Amino acid sequence: MEQIYNDKMQAIGYNHIVCDIFSNWENVKDEILISDRKAGSGNGTIHVFLGAADSELRKEFANYYDSVKTEADAADGAIEITHYFLFNNIVSMLGYVCQYEYNNHHAIAPQIESTLEYLSTATVTNGLLSTKSLFKLSTGSAKLRPYFKQFDSNGVFVKLIRKILLPNSAYKISLYKNDNNEYAAFWLIGFDGFSNFEADSNSKRITPVNNEDRPHQIIFYGAPGTGKSHKIKEQLECVPKGNIFRTTFHPDSDYSTFVGAYKPTRGKRPLYGLFGDKTIRLHDKEDLDEDTITYEFIPQAFLNAYMQAYRKPDEEVYLIIEEINRGNCAQIFGDLFQLLDRDENGVSEYPIKADTDLKAFLEEELGEDSDAIKDGELCLPSNLYIYATMNTSDQSLFPIDSAFKRRWDWEYEPIKYKNTDWVIDIEGEKYYWTSFQKEVNQRILRNTNSEDKMLGDYFVNPKDGIITEKMLLNKILFYLWNDVCKDGEGDIFKTSETDEVSFSELYGEDGRQKLMDMMEYLKVEKVEEDDIEDPENENNEEDDDENEESSSGKDFTKYTINGEGKYPKRKVAAELVKRYIKQNPSMSAQEVVDKWKNLGYFVSHFIETQEEYDSRTDKPRIFEINCGEEKIYVSANGWGGQGVMDKLINAIPQDWNLKVEKIQ
Repeated sequence: MEQIYNDKMQAIGYNHIVCDIFSNWENVKDEILISDRKAGSGNGTIHVFLGAADSELRKEFANYYDSVKTEADAADGAIEITHYFLFNNIVSMLGYVCQYEYNNHHAIAPQIESTLEYLSTATVTNGLLSTKSLFKLSTGSAKLRPYFKQFDSNGVFVKLIRKILLPNSAYKISLYKNDNNEYAAFWLIGFDGFSNFEADSNSKRITPVNNEDRPHQIIFYGAPGTGKSHKIKEQLECVPKGNIFRTTFHPDSDYSTFVGAYKPTRGKRPLYGLFGDKTIRLHDKEDLDEDTITYEFIPQAFLNAYMQAYRKPDEEVYLIIEEINRGNCAQIFGDLFQLLDRDENGVSEYPIKADTDLKAFLEEELGEDSDAIKDGELCLPSNLYIYATMNTSDQSLFPIDSAFKRRWDWEYEPIKYKNTDWVIDIEGEKYYWTSFQKEVNQRILRNTNSEDKMLGDYFVNPKDGIITEKMLLNKILFYLWNDVCKDGEGDIFKTSETDEVSFSELYGEDGRQKLMDMMEYLKVEKVEEDDIEDPENENNEEDDDENEESSSGKDFTKYTINGEGKYPKRKVAAELVKRYIKQNPSMSAQEVVDKWKNLGYFVSHFIETQEEYDSRTDKPRIFEINCGEEKIYVSANGWGGQGVMDKLINAIPQDWNLKVEKIQ
């Protein structure tokens, strides 16, 4: 992190930096974004995955990692973290929030009013706001995964930070500690699409800096399905739709389909009689006409973006070219190629003469005095940006010469193996997509020495994260068979070290079994029963109860209440509240909630009224309980720790007549 933030943390006593968890801008994930701003498949629960710094965190919290490997409860030993946010950084984000709300036709005033109201009453120390959470490990599928979890429900992260984050927001996080071995995380919030920020503690506003470091022409390239188009979409989230122009190159693309040309169009002309006079309807005395074909200059994507940039010189305009290498770039750009050389201000260094037709069209559209056609020349303005995508494994591509390449900036989009919740379903047997993806990609790289044909994160986009057998066969395996393994490369289509399988056999009578044998040969990780979320509740989040057990499996401890029933840990609290309501039928929902809250803090959002539950932006796993005509909500998360359950049991007064006993 920048030195100024180190100074900030040192000023409040955190004088040791542990590690940069995210030293570069990290995209905000759907687990943090509130529901109406979600762009992907996340479920809106509040947890921040810290896998990028796992090795450093393992060193710092070695004892905790070791204990979770051997003990049954990840909640024991979880480390409390204080999170710090720069006050001015939060205020500076409000401009982007306003623009987002405006573009999406939302009311702006309520969001800004609630944010400023919160800030006016919040405690600010040394220019910082703070809140708390736990650094906690999850052990689903016998893997240790580091997270920030269980944020203070009344703290700045839940009440404010999540509400000002946008789909293209990003953050940097550094972890510090003080001499008492207390830990703190410092956050800087911004956007990953910009290379520079004015973001020091004295700045009243954080804005992207538009300078020579920001390329005017850039090609995003990588394997199929790595999210190249999605990355562009995220970066242009706040750009008005009227300032974005798209085209896709293909083998038949040429200059006229990219720039524009005269084309036949349907029109009308007067209908003349035998003696050359216009024919007139007698009853209404209107001229008659007939359909005809005329020729007009029709602008295409490049020219439309070019004209918009000159019409709106104070706004950024973007021309997006998808699959740029599927067309013949030399033929498509023609002499426009010369315009791609830009000076330090982003203006074309070498204008080109427009042909007669193009010159006449621009003068008619923008006026003879327009800078767009000054002295009869074309010149790219500084507010026109050209972004393109290139699939490096495309089979029907044209070579791009080095002279064309050097006029572009290039950004590689790597495979991130991010869709960890996607599964492949073969007749009820489920396998993790990322496990399959990693194994196949390793074999492709090992056998071809190329990353071009590897499977990207979004090679498929399955509904609800479930890759069906049909999708696996017809989209994924067909691609691998036809484009990767057709020359005997890849070493993928096998059921054992000695037995190979052809693509057609996967459709035969024993096709499903051969598919599962393939998965076993590839050592694709199966989804075990303990990894599947409880279907009783639609508001599932990662189950801190049953996924955070030891690597040996699930905790099967059960409890009785007053000698009755056999309840797992996550259901005990809800059942206790149900019985309490039954014993006290005259109590209102608010009175019941207050009684149970007075017992102490056990898990986040332990018990809530309808009003409290509705006011929250996250909707985690809960039990809904009737209390007369009202509703009460009891958390189904966080009960995995034995200490947590014992604390609840010991806090219940004897005169409540709710005796809880543990059984096996």
